[in-house]
Amino acid sequence: MLLFLFFGGKMVIQSINGISYRLRTAHDMTWLNKYGKVFSVIDETGSGCICFGVENSQGKYFFKVAGADTIEGEVSPAESIASLKNAVQIYRDLAHPSLITLKDSFQYGELYAAVFDWADGEGLFDHWNFDKYKTENITPPYQRFKKLPIDNRLNAVSDIISFLENTAAKGYVACDFYDGSLIYDFDRGKLTICDIDFFRKAPVVNTLGADYWGTKRLKAPEEYIKGAVIDEVTNVFTLGAIIFDIFGSFSGADIAERYEKCAFIPCSRNKWELSDALYSVVLRAVSPRKRAAIYVHQRLCGTFPQCSQQVIYPPLTNPLQNCIINIVLFTGNVTHIVCPFHVIGVFLCLIKRKFVHSEYVVLLISFYMVMITLNRKPFFPISWSFLMLL
Repeated sequence: MLLFLFFGGKMVIQSINGISYRLRTAHDMTWLNKYGKVFSVIDETGSGCICFGVENSQGKYFFKVAGADTIEGEVSPAESIASLKNAVQIYRDLAHPSLITLKDSFQYGELYAAVFDWADGEGLFDHWNFDKYKTENITPPYQRFKKLPIDNRLNAVSDIISFLENTAAKGYVACDFYDGSLIYDFDRGKLTICDIDFFRKAPVVNTLGADYWGTKRLKAPEEYIKGAVIDEVTNVFTLGAIIFDIFGSFSGADIAERYEKCAFIPCSRNKWELSDALYSVVLRAVSPRKRAAIYVHQRLCGTFPQCSQQVIYPPLTNPLQNCIINIVLFTGNVTHIVCPFHVIGVFLCLIKRKFVHSEYVVLLISFYMVMITLNRKPFFPISWSFLMLL
């Protein structure tokens, strides 16, 4: 064990199975050896948890341990334990094919651990590796992800939309959801969602003002306002901001401007990879003004990625004719919100393959938004067959 001083105070360097980790105060982690061999460690999390990869004859696991005095922790050890205990139920409630799988949780002395199946891949915002990427001239995972074919990235967005839809259906609101919550396996083309510890059961109110959880790169306006309601419409903003980051081009100065102005700033149309129609929809999702959101319930003949590979119009024999697509527009009143997370999904399905009448879909949606402005009922079902006639 080595003791150092750093800008935040003292730092203790320890190791397990030859892998070093840093804490503010020493903690014996050798108890992990009874679960297998430690092969990885992450010690720079703001949650106050230290994380270990552990492998045994049954497989690989991710141990998230709260209660240690971590070097980057933004909360006390006691607060980190309370947060992780609360998060365990969240992972159980929001179980989803794209969410990392919780296996177990337990108290160990003054520590608390949650155990997950290991997810192969690389974090899309692994800030603890940024210095390494710079000094060793390595392309960061997020930049590699941005260079993937559009279809691969659209499939990843589809998984995010599905997860957020499930989140809302279970009565939860996503909090502190960003690219740091995404792991991408470049070999298998698979996205895994992790680190949803701060998701909350609705209703949620911003009690922290500008210090509300989340990165300034992606936060919605209400996430800066104390007393503001945080709901599914907030998450539509977050989803739109994430999609802009995936399909838009931003310079370092553009990102710095978000931090300076405490506001997400979308890219211009000429820096956007997808269609005009989809740009318009995502732009509306991140509008700082009162937003209208679109709820889309899709009963697809297979998974979204499979459907998006097919030509939608024509031929008339396309299997998607059997889909039932309902679009619901609403004003942002939480009492009208069911689940708006397919605000983008329907357009990914309709526009991705250059659906020639996509501009009419936008006009149709604009018409219904006008109806809402005129205080008409917020529920307007539109069948797939009707969309095919546009």
